[in-house]
Amino acid sequence: MYFFLDNLSLLDITCTIVPLLLANLLGPDKSITSSRCITQVFVFCWIIASECALLAVMAIDGYVAVCQPLYYTLIMHACVCVKMAAVFWSSGLMNLLLQTTLTLKLPPCANNTLDHFFCEVPHLIKLACGDTTANELAISLMTIPYKMMSSLLLVIFYTFIAGAILKPPSVEGREKVFNTCSSHLLAVIMYFGPGI
Repeated sequence: MYFFLDNLSLLDITCTIVPLLLANLLGPDKSITSSRCITQVFVFCWIIASECALLAVMAIDGYVAVCQPLYYTLIMHACVCVKMAAVFWSSGLMNLLLQTTLTLKLPPCANNTLDHFFCEVPHLIKLACGDTTANELAISLMTIPYKMMSSLLLVIFYTFIAGAILKPPSVEGREKVFNTCSSHLLAVIMYFGPGI
């Protein structure tokens, strides 16, 4: 569990939106260079997809911890955790390469001022003069594995966890299970809630 929390912290630390937002709010210059914008899109696409996959992996980890506690160390040993981490980091990288490649190929229009506080692929697509059908299709298709599948996995595993919470006859057992999963469930609600 702590291994995945470390990865979640690393993802949140590398967020590129807040520093630029603060610089724009505090500084006189409210613009962003194209190289900074591309860098921000690059990192943001990687983080957003990786975090969706990580939250689903953390739900699996919570399920094993609550529903299979005696087998936890056998199922979630270090090698499995590293492989799961490699999957969500590389899946984010796949999303990043697809989104940024398609976005950078678009020809910009004469008016390339972005009326937003950070660079994001949908807003950059609106500034393009060319055909954006492939970009919009890529965004829609990437929603399926990252948002929908992650959400579905979260619902499935938290349904099993909720069933396990109702099984322990003691109040102490329920509190222990609730304490194990409450922080992750709160992070999931804060992450997916605004998007919904």
